[in-house]
Amino acid sequence: MTERLKKAYSTETYQMLSQETERVILSALDIALNEKRNVTNFIKADHLYEIWKESNPSFPKMITDIVEHSVLIHHPKYIGHQVCMPLPIGSTMSHFGSHINNGMAVYEMGMAASVIDRLMIEKINPYFGYGDKSSGIFTSGGTVANITALLCARANFDPTIWKEGQKEKIGFMVSDQAHYCIDRAVRIMGLGDDGIVLIPSDQDYKADTNLLEQTYQIAIDKGIRVMGIIGSAPSTATGMYDDLRSFGNFAKKYNLWYHIDAAHGGPAVFSEKYAHLMDGCEMADSITVDAHKMMMMPALTTMLLFKNHEDSYKTFAQEASYLFGHEDWDWSNYGKRTMECTKIMLGMRLYAAWQEYGVEIFKDNVEQCFDQTKEFTELLLNDQNFEVPVNPDSNIICFRLKDATDSEIEKIRELILESGQYYILKTKLRGKLYFRCTLMNPFTTIDHLRQLLNELKLLFAGIR
Repeated sequence: MTERLKKAYSTETYQMLSQETERVILSALDIALNEKRNVTNFIKADHLYEIWKESNPSFPKMITDIVEHSVLIHHPKYIGHQVCMPLPIGSTMSHFGSHINNGMAVYEMGMAASVIDRLMIEKINPYFGYGDKSSGIFTSGGTVANITALLCARANFDPTIWKEGQKEKIGFMVSDQAHYCIDRAVRIMGLGDDGIVLIPSDQDYKADTNLLEQTYQIAIDKGIRVMGIIGSAPSTATGMYDDLRSFGNFAKKYNLWYHIDAAHGGPAVFSEKYAHLMDGCEMADSITVDAHKMMMMPALTTMLLFKNHEDSYKTFAQEASYLFGHEDWDWSNYGKRTMECTKIMLGMRLYAAWQEYGVEIFKDNVEQCFDQTKEFTELLLNDQNFEVPVNPDSNIICFRLKDATDSEIEKIRELILESGQYYILKTKLRGKLYFRCTLMNPFTTIDHLRQLLNELKLLFAGIR
């Protein structure tokens, strides 16, 4: 072995790297939580590329530079994307898992992690109304979970497709407000335009359940066999939950696979105050839940829950005898049920938080963020300068300056981003541009939000 390899793997090197990383992390947390820096130091991509291209930083300088040019997720004025500020115990377990680095396709390679994944799913499922026959897997992100569920739905619809291929037009019914990853999943599956049967949304941006029958018949008339229906809990653009019970009843009537994309809003089940938003979820065959959103885990940490354990084996009905045995109920070899052959140790992040704080901490986070959004909505509704397209169900909210044009909204958002004071997004709803915020940070206060509105009004006055 070379001296270079020996040094790279030495305990002294690991100690130095750990200490430097901890120092930078603690400094970044202090800066963010105490608002000692703007939420982002925005630099255009080409410019930052040139900076990094010419630099050759050592390790301590490199991670400091990364923080300098990253969005501070822990900053109270971060109200942009649906990415949470992770609990320290979750981040710690993520680092620990990267060090242990056990793959989990087969049990013998990831014994402890495999058992922990099962135990965590068993703790979660009852909150979604799932019983003893339920199961689930951890996977890397909601997109992977959703496509896995839809592949399972297809296998349930026609088990011959895996070997013989698709012979007819088949598709899924889904709201026109659903996350774009559903459309992407269907296209990856090779179903094309016919694979998505859009249910028009109502005035509240929820799938119009009065049009379910009509939408189904339109698909049939086009020669499309509907194999499933997908509910959004909530939609990404507006934070509105579909009527999940009506979806479930419709799925039962036509014997359709029922999947719920609850990547963002599924954890509402942990709160008595907001659990009603997930009413009917127990009827679903599968549910996607991202723990890196409302459960405060580092990305990516996603659960795909199955109402019936045996369904989780239908997705990938293939042989790999060098890895797997032949037991249909072999829960411990996750390679049979996941898209990932080298599955990383995800469940223990959530398990550690659950063991340390109990389910109450997830309830606390949901209620804090959802309640804060309701208060922000009232602030907007009471300010004659702003309009809100819909009173949100969750912690996602859209709004705009009443008298501003779309181009002015675009310009104001650019100015906010470049200033680094706040991190907010934009979205288009029925041809009209809105600011979009997601209140993911429990340290964001109504004063922060009031300051944001004042800043938006000042910027608007400045460009007029």
